[in-house]
Amino acid sequence: YWNNLARTYVGTNNEKYAEAFGSQMRNWLTQSALATKDTWRTIECGLRLGGPWLVAFDGFKKSPSIDDMTLVLMVAAMHAQSTYITRNYSSGNWLMMEMNGVFCFSAMFDEFTDSEPNRPYVEQRMLSDVKAQVLADGMQYELSPDYHWVTLYNALNFCSLSKSLGYSVDEELLGILRNMINAAILLSTPALTQPSTNDTYTKKTPEYIAQKAIDVLGNLP
Repeated sequence: YWNNLARTYVGTNNEKYAEAFGSQMRNWLTQSALATKDTWRTIECGLRLGGPWLVAFDGFKKSPSIDDMTLVLMVAAMHAQSTYITRNYSSGNWLMMEMNGVFCFSAMFDEFTDSEPNRPYVEQRMLSDVKAQVLADGMQYELSPDYHWVTLYNALNFCSLSKSLGYSVDEELLGILRNMINAAILLSTPALTQPSTNDTYTKKTPEYIAQKAIDVLGNLP
């Protein structure tokens, strides 16, 4: 919820939100600094780097309640998690969240020497795993509309951010993502929702053809 905390702080300038964040950040650094399979799951590392921690850093960085040391240690912790992912990545929909996190962090903090090489690395890992995950009909192999969305969303986010930074994106990857969107459209119920199968909460079909998909893929079926 740090993204919500940061947005609330930016909208109110109430230092109590920054103070709460600073306390939680320092507490996390104290308790979670040791990277092992028992303390850092790669999925959580990817989710942190794919949004909440970056939003929090940007939202709180100018707060008088957050000292420079806290910010430096936070960036160091994010870089450590990015490196941890590249050495311990998994597969399936988890990998998509992991790789999206690595690229989001690398794009925001391009001062690190591994940031530039991380983009082609992430693209190669995503493409390789998406080819293994997505069946000929466009469905992700876990046959869960939710996990289908997780794989699609994280790949689209990588493509969108890459394009915004002036990079081209592998056409094979784009073709697979287009096929995934088409599969979701064909699977849709008359109520424009996805079937609640295999660990899926209610997913609305229009989410699969949101503006980000159109920006990345152009005309959709």
